[in-house]
Amino acid sequence: MAPESCVRDSCGRALEVAGPTAAEGNDGGRLCAACFDLLRTSVEQLPELYHDCEEMLLANRRTRGFERVRGGSPGGVSLDDAVVAARSDMLTVASSWAGLIVSERPVARCPRRRIRELSRFLLTHLRWLAGHAAIDDAVTEIAGVVAAAREAIEPRLGRLELGPCDHAGCGAAIYATIGAGSAPAGVRCERGHVWRPHEWLLLDRRLGRAGGSRGGEFAA
Repeated sequence: MAPESCVRDSCGRALEVAGPTAAEGNDGGRLCAACFDLLRTSVEQLPELYHDCEEMLLANRRTRGFERVRGGSPGGVSLDDAVVAARSDMLTVASSWAGLIVSERPVARCPRRRIRELSRFLLTHLRWLAGHAAIDDAVTEIAGVVAAAREAIEPRLGRLELGPCDHAGCGAAIYATIGAGSAPAGVRCERGHVWRPHEWLLLDRRLGRAGGSRGGEFAA
């Protein structure tokens, strides 16, 4: 019998209130719509974050090399430990949950231990995973490594809070990360919902209507 509420310990929302999104195609489902959306969004973000970590490490190596050429000390930590750990953890967690799927489902082809392949594989089997008894751990671990990666790379960027997330059952703070230019490098909420560049203008208008003076704070 399908549970009447989301199985995540930190949630507990009623499935019938959250809507059919999570339940569709996974034997009744174990996640509410908001938690399923968090899982899907987190898996989608893995390749981008992994790439961002790699780019940051390469930039750090180039900077250290330049310092040594100029006569600086070659000692000290040459790579950011938090970024290295975040990159490793994303690959480990994605591999672990892909391994669970491979061990319990007949799959035509096992993914290689590469973050883009693992992300695509997890997305393909996400409905099945959402109905698994261990789904609470899956959401917690995958969303956790995504959050850790963002915490590792985003302190190097500016951050502007925009307003509350309007995804169903969320309400977490939306913020824009600002790179070297005036436009955002990314727009997302604290729980992991992401707005792509083509969605920024519509979001800006919604925030403006909700907050009166919020509109116009960022542009694509």
